Amino acid sequence: MCMSNDFNLELFDPEPPIKAEYKSYDEWIGHFSFNPKTTDECWTPPDVYDAVLSYVGTLIDMDGRAVIRPFFPGGSYERTEYPKGCVVVDNPPFSMFSKITGFYRDRGILFFLFGPGLTIGSGKGSLVISGSCVRYENGASVPTEFCSNIPGLPMLMTAPELGDMIAACDSQKPKGKKLKSYRFPEELLSVSDLRTMANGGVHFEVTDCVKVRKLDNCKDLFGDHWLISQAQAKAKAKAQAKVPVELSPFEQSLVSGLAE
Repeated sequence: MCMSNDFNLELFDPEPPIKAEYKSYDEWIGHFSFNPKTTDECWTPPDVYDAVLSYVGTLIDMDGRAVIRPFFPGGSYERTEYPKGCVVVDNPPFSMFSKITGFYRDRGILFFLFGPGLTIGSGKGSLVISGSCVRYENGASVPTEFCSNIPGLPMLMTAPELGDMIAACDSQKPKGKKLKSYRFPEELLSVSDLRTMANGGVHFEVTDCVKVRKLDNCKDLFGDHWLISQAQAKAKAKAQAKVPVELSPFEQSLVSGLAE
């Protein structure tokens, strides 16, 4: 990480901004001896972070850009200095994911952040679904996806190559068996669908959608879901049929109004 000495973004006076620069990020983390198990305190394995940073380099020219990691014990992302053109690539507290991504979006600060796998839709940006379940340094295995405001990304996309890069890391054990999923209307897209496609090496993008928390005919949706157009639905990988659920007339009207 690097910082510009002449850049100063003071968001909360009179407290001075925090500089997200250290000789070694791992050296800073090493000052803390506790071993938490919550998703808010999962230290990212260095090889996984490097893999994600390498993938970000395929999305945007990183030449001359500072890479900022403001999420560390005792840090404050709201008071961190953000040089012009920098990119925040880090693993923030999942419980504050919506607030944190909104903070960066509203200030025009580029970010590519680790996020909660099944509720990644709370992020304020494009969703990049790799199908990863990351084993963090505290031993917790957490379904993990990504949210970003890097220009040019669609609203939703799979990134099987990123999943492959993470799975290839020495710190990661082989993935377990995938859970079976119910059969829902083709126009209903879930994070699980995107993760399955990502793990299967399928590229899939959505340019227009409507986020739904439940269907009129099914109140028990788990995780984030979106209604997509019939044309986009035809390209979606189909889950094995188990419990059919049809869209209500109102939901069908939402689908009809989506761009192809």
